[in-house]
Amino acid sequence: MAEENFDYRRIASWMGGQICGWVWSLLLILGLANVYSAQAQFTQRHYGDGALKEEGELRENTKQGPWKYYYPSGTVMAEESFLDGKLNGMVRNYDERGKVQSVENWVNGTLQDSAWYYHSNIALHRKGAYKDGKYQGRWLYYYDTGKPDRVATYDKGLPNGEWWYYNEDGILIQYCVLVRGLEEGPMRLYTDLGLLESEGQCRGGRKVGVWKLYDKKGNFRREKDFGR
Repeated sequence: MAEENFDYRRIASWMGGQICGWVWSLLLILGLANVYSAQAQFTQRHYGDGALKEEGELRENTKQGPWKYYYPSGTVMAEESFLDGKLNGMVRNYDERGKVQSVENWVNGTLQDSAWYYHSNIALHRKGAYKDGKYQGRWLYYYDTGKPDRVATYDKGLPNGEWWYYNEDGILIQYCVLVRGLEEGPMRLYTDLGLLESEGQCRGGRKVGVWKLYDKKGNFRREKDFGR
């Protein structure tokens, strides 16, 4: 009697439904994989002699994700990252020896935030920050010896604020304030030994008013009026 009540047809129907569900899930996964494969293709391009020139992922003929570029010698030239064809992320450039030349941050095709640039001997050349593709705020410049060259201030890509200049021995030789690229306000000039040479005011990029002049030992010598 128990065997008569056992519904084999119901069990078979349930198992058939489960199998169909698994099959449809598998087909869906394979379909999505094929779509992704069609959209994302790893691409390599070569120089005329066959040497690898660049490689990365293309989706619908648009660069996506990390890309690498090479010199004809095979040394890495640059490492870039893309989002929908626009630089997005950290970008590194190298010389033919494989030494880093620059490190930049890009957001949606525009330079943003911190960046570093290097001399050919790998010593830091300058560092600072970008805002919307333009220098912004304090930038520090260095000689290839590592000694300071300039301390600069920018606003929207233009020199704007306090600037300090140094000679190759790292001695301060000039201080001034710039407004939109022109000297405006106090300026002090120093000898290569760091002794005060002259000081006064500037307006519109030229000296104005009474300036104080000093001798080679830094002692006050006389005044000179540059007018208005």
